[in-house]
Amino acid sequence: MIRRRPALRCARAVGLVWWVLAGATALAAGDGFYVEGIQYERISPAVPTHVAPGKVEVVELFWYGCPHCFRFEPYIAKWLAHKPEAAEFVRIPATLNPGWVTHARIYYTLETLGELERLHMVFFQAIHDQNRRFRDLSSVARFFAQNGVDEKRFIDAYNSLAVQTKLGQAQRLTREYGARGVPTVVVNGKYRTTATLAGGYDEVLKVVDYLVAQEHKEAAAKDGSS
Repeated sequence: MIRRRPALRCARAVGLVWWVLAGATALAAGDGFYVEGIQYERISPAVPTHVAPGKVEVVELFWYGCPHCFRFEPYIAKWLAHKPEAAEFVRIPATLNPGWVTHARIYYTLETLGELERLHMVFFQAIHDQNRRFRDLSSVARFFAQNGVDEKRFIDAYNSLAVQTKLGQAQRLTREYGARGVPTVVVNGKYRTTATLAGGYDEVLKVVDYLVAQEHKEAAAKDGSS
């Protein structure tokens, strides 16, 4: 049975923590300078990436049921339109809760069917704007059938080895990134940041830009010295 669980582990976009960190954030970030342990955290050990030379991987961990992730989407879309050239963006559906696994399967099913770009936000909006409830796989498959995806193809892909393999990778990476909530953004497998740490959705992406620039500069320096 598919239930929309309370977003208990979603990163809180507002709250007392922001006020506590506001002074430190303003001081450190006022000139575009960010501090490890304040606006972002180091991942130890670092998680290997699989991007082309000269690229810096940027991963967004999210959950379809998370209202904060839904509100973050427009910021991500705006950033993607003007992202740093070195950044290579990847979404990973987090599996912090057993109830999130179904949504991760849905994400990878859409990807396998080549429908992710068209239907990613459609599914998000169905949950958060339309308050749709998807109680089982049949109800999910019917929803996507109403949006132009053959019902049998959807169910076959959902149960496929390809989707199961991607799900396993997402579960492993969720653990290795050490994320405690969503949305969380990971840069080059080395750093993670959230709206709580950075001070807002816009600030998350400013921190990401800063870290991408740092990682790209460091890689270029290594290449130049080799």
